[in-house]
Amino acid sequence: MERVVKITVCLFGSLRTVAGLSSILIEEEEGTNIQNLFVELCKMYPELSKTLFSKHRTDLILVNGVEIGNLDGLFTCLSIDSTVTLLPVVHGG
Repeated sequence: MERVVKITVCLFGSLRTVAGLSSILIEEEEGTNIQNLFVELCKMYPELSKTLFSKHRTDLILVNGVEIGNLDGLFTCLSIDSTVTLLPVVHGG
């Protein structure tokens, strides 16, 4: 039997505006990864797909305070009580 874990997703900037919330609590099967989490988030908030699945994505993604580039990228596994922070990066000049 798969174990269900609770994952907190913290949203900032435009992502917070799109979802209308600063954080979301999602229940997923243990061992799910960031990519699967994004699919579930987009089912709940379809407008997020424009950002989360953009080939020009520039947001910073942290799992428990660590940037996913230092982990396994979009395949980073999430466990019980993981916190995923999505922070859009704004560029200017």
